[in-house]
Amino acid sequence: MKISKLKICENSNLVIRQLNGDFAVKEPNLVEYREEILDKLKGFESYELESVLHHENKYADTLATLILKIGNTGEKMIQIPLETKERPIEASSPENTIWMQVIKAKLEDPTPQDYKEIKSFMLLNSQLYKKLGDRVLARCVSEEFGRQLLEEVHAKVCGLRGPILSRRIQRLGYFWPEMRKEAAKLQKKCE
Repeated sequence: MKISKLKICENSNLVIRQLNGDFAVKEPNLVEYREEILDKLKGFESYELESVLHHENKYADTLATLILKIGNTGEKMIQIPLETKERPIEASSPENTIWMQVIKAKLEDPTPQDYKEIKSFMLLNSQLYKKLGDRVLARCVSEEFGRQLLEEVHAKVCGLRGPILSRRIQRLGYFWPEMRKEAAKLQKKCE
């Protein structure tokens, strides 16, 4: 039996809005969790993320309280195997990541002349991130991956203007240097 449709009810509106891409994830250690969840959700035919108020979540609370009071006897327990993987690797050709390699090299061995260019970037677990306003970190991606992402988001929000489209990609937590220009170009095709 395989689940094809999934509805997730969460009493944290912030978590749901971050997963939907309405809000960016500001904590660097939570970025990977968000990406992992979104990757897992791609395996479903459809899914829905819903924010539930605490007082509307009484059935889940009751079930959790009941289990704590009577104890779990192990009967009818469902084992859910967890997959573990090292770290997702973005498959890109080297020429698509040259800009990232240059920035990484400058971060690892900075010179005073490089400071202005690299001050808005940081390395976290060997992954390059761009520091955006409001302390938001956007994962730097190849131009190839960026274009693919841009096409996916544009298909959902056709009609938005270029800068708005690129800002939406940033809120999803991604960055590449030509993002704004490519978003505007793609938007012109839609008009």
